Amino acid sequence: MTTIEQVIDDILNSFFIDIQPLKEGLSTLTHSSAESNVLNLVDATSQRINIEIIKAQTSMTAAGGRIVIPLGGSNVSSGKERVIALKQSISVHELRNVRNSI
Repeated sequence: MTTIEQVIDDILNSFFIDIQPLKEGLSTLTHSSAESNVLNLVDATSQRINIEIIKAQTSMTAAGGRIVIPLGGSNVSSGKERVIALKQSISVHELRNVRNSI
């Protein structure tokens, strides 16, 4: 037969000893904040890509065209670039819609 002291000890142990560590929830999750001008950077990048697409389309042949997009944000002289093969022309209206959806 269990005594009242044992029952109280079991209850206290369940509160203080036999506990699981807390799990990180949305309220306690550490958030990494974006730069304050992240929207301006996205807008400038999408504008630069649109300009490069329009320039490539003006010199495009029947076989298509190449678009060279420099990477590196404000530091365009970093030497990194991405090449996109353009097989058909894209209207300015389509480019504007894609840019506005971002």
